[in-house]
Amino acid sequence: MLNKRHKRNKAYNKSVTTTIIGQLLISSSGEKEQIDRLMAKFQSAKRMAFNQIIKDGITKREDIEKYIKARIPSLNTRYMRDAIIEAEGTIDSQKELLPVYLEDTEHKLKKSQTKLLLYESGKRKAKRVSLETVVKAIKKRIDKLTQRAAKLKHHIINGTIPNIVFGKRRNLISLQKGLLAKKEADVDISTALSLYLKKKDIHVKERC
Repeated sequence: MLNKRHKRNKAYNKSVTTTIIGQLLISSSGEKEQIDRLMAKFQSAKRMAFNQIIKDGITKREDIEKYIKARIPSLNTRYMRDAIIEAEGTIDSQKELLPVYLEDTEHKLKKSQTKLLLYESGKRKAKRVSLETVVKAIKKRIDKLTQRAAKLKHHIINGTIPNIVFGKRRNLISLQKGLLAKKEADVDISTALSLYLKKKDIHVKERC
């Protein structure tokens, strides 16, 4: 029996496409800039598709494709469809991982609660800092884990996922602090390019 993602892909593909192994030869910085711009558009399309599905509740691929095409007209159909498929894959994988995250969080919560009981009962002694400091730190962790577990349960019940940041975390932090321009923080192009080409079995080689 085909899973949900395979069914969706089969219904969407109106024509057969074939991906072959190839080698991309980059002979100049100009060519690299062209590829970087292409991958920036691809990543933007991926985020647009993601937001259309998550925030606007639009799941029909044709509608998402029209939305992206209106905003990035220079992106070809193949890349656009790949961006939509990757966005769907990200959402599906996050939903599949939610029970794992919840189990891990509940395990950590139980461990912290046990540790708190040991310190409060006097069975375990504080060494480097005062008992009050240790207990306060453990309680803070318990509160944090309790909140996280509640959020994860909420997502599981409602079929939603936590917020996702595309690109590198350090870029997001730098952007929030005003240390990085939005265009620079938009996506780490080199990483995005290598990951995309790796999925497509395309090897990149720079000419000297």
